[in-house]
Amino acid sequence: MIKLPKYKQTIYILLLTGLILSFIFRIIFLTQSPPGFFSDEVSFGYNAFSIAETGRDEHGVFMPVFFEAFGDYKNPVFVYILVPFVKFLGLSIFSVRFTSAFLGIASILMFIAFLFTVSRDRNLSLVGGLIMSTMSWHFHFSRVGFEAITFVFFIILAMLFFALFIRKKSSLFYLCFGIASILAFFSYSTGRLVVPILVITAIIIWWEKIFCDGILF
Repeated sequence: MIKLPKYKQTIYILLLTGLILSFIFRIIFLTQSPPGFFSDEVSFGYNAFSIAETGRDEHGVFMPVFFEAFGDYKNPVFVYILVPFVKFLGLSIFSVRFTSAFLGIASILMFIAFLFTVSRDRNLSLVGGLIMSTMSWHFHFSRVGFEAITFVFFIILAMLFFALFIRKKSSLFYLCFGIASILAFFSYSTGRLVVPILVITAIIIWWEKIFCDGILF
């Protein structure tokens, strides 16, 4: 095992400490801050509870692709991710918001893994994760039961799988990239625009590696 110089060890510890604190701040006082419980959070939580108990949404539709709510339709991915959390933690403000906090923390870890896959630099990867963890929009959506954080998680996961595909030259990672991209597409309305652009751009840029170097076929 290679021993790091003392100053690098100090930087590494400080970065880890900052990340751990950012994770703690995403979990504490979830039921008090932000105050109240928004109608979207209620809709997501109740539909997940209904799916967990009966397999049907609040309108009695069996395992729907989109969930009819208060005058609009909710995307399906966040609802189905909520199901096991609501099932085991009970239907509550905490269980709904803890799901977002879990996805927020997981998205930071996936982003660190992505940066390390691309750069092979541990400290640089931790710096990138710490910067992401301090972004106000990411912190906000990690503490409310809303679907935006689901899109962030799956788009980063797709990036990670694609980077692993390029580095490891394994078709399994390309399959995982496709699945993560599909989940990102159905996780948030913005994904309908962003995901096709990212996927098409990635295929164009790495066309030779995907189709001509014999990785997939």
